[in-house]
Amino acid sequence: MIPLLRRKGIFVLIYFLFVSCGKVINDVETNFSPVTVDMESMRWGMEDFPLNIKVSENLNARSQALIGSSLDEWESAVNIDFFQVLETTPVLNFSKLSDYYYKDRLVHGIYLADNKVDELSTPTLAVTQIIFYTNRESADNPYYHIVHTDIVINGYDYSFSTNPFDNSSYYLLTLVLHEVGHVLGLGHQNQGIMYPSMSTQDKQESLNPFDINLISEKYDSIKPALKSAETIKSYVPAPGELKRVLLFLPAAPFLANKRLNIQRRVH
Repeated sequence: MIPLLRRKGIFVLIYFLFVSCGKVINDVETNFSPVTVDMESMRWGMEDFPLNIKVSENLNARSQALIGSSLDEWESAVNIDFFQVLETTPVLNFSKLSDYYYKDRLVHGIYLADNKVDELSTPTLAVTQIIFYTNRESADNPYYHIVHTDIVINGYDYSFSTNPFDNSSYYLLTLVLHEVGHVLGLGHQNQGIMYPSMSTQDKQESLNPFDINLISEKYDSIKPALKSAETIKSYVPAPGELKRVLLFLPAAPFLANKRLNIQRRVH
């Protein structure tokens, strides 16, 4: 398991000059209205790993441990060190999702919002915000290159539990597993952990073969680039190239006749 408060290896800090609606950086403005894209073409570059992850300090120690388990689960699926968990981050409680991005563009946060967030309302349990640009360095294989992500959990409208047998709240491990899938560039699917809604009875603690195949298809083909990633000069997108996509996880209704099915970790 990836423990919190741990530094892992040497990572490259990539400095971006990003802007958006209502914000001015280097006297350039750009519109950050959310867009809709094909998530099959969304991913990180291998030179971006490991990602600097920070966790909101209003998530308790048990919650932080479950988040570490979810990061481990995705790393184990493809044997790539995706994440570098460093420390907790102060409770931000911004009213706009874009402000989580503005706070620190080099930190990819997992936040529990105790306040009302403009774009996060019932029936939404959580949202993953992705900032990206279209990478055309390879003319034969352009893709949407992720540069920043935030997971914001809706603690204002919903409660979350670390106990898989608690059907009165949403199971945090299952929710974070889903959202981290988005962080890595996965979209919603009709089965598995990336299913587009979640009820209090959904208790998936590990990735199933379908989930593992999804993430493998996205990153296995570019794994060889990991060996030379430290020598890659990262492209810095111009402000107008940056776009934003929001992936919402709605709450599903409680079904009285649905049997509790906890999918346990098997490795």
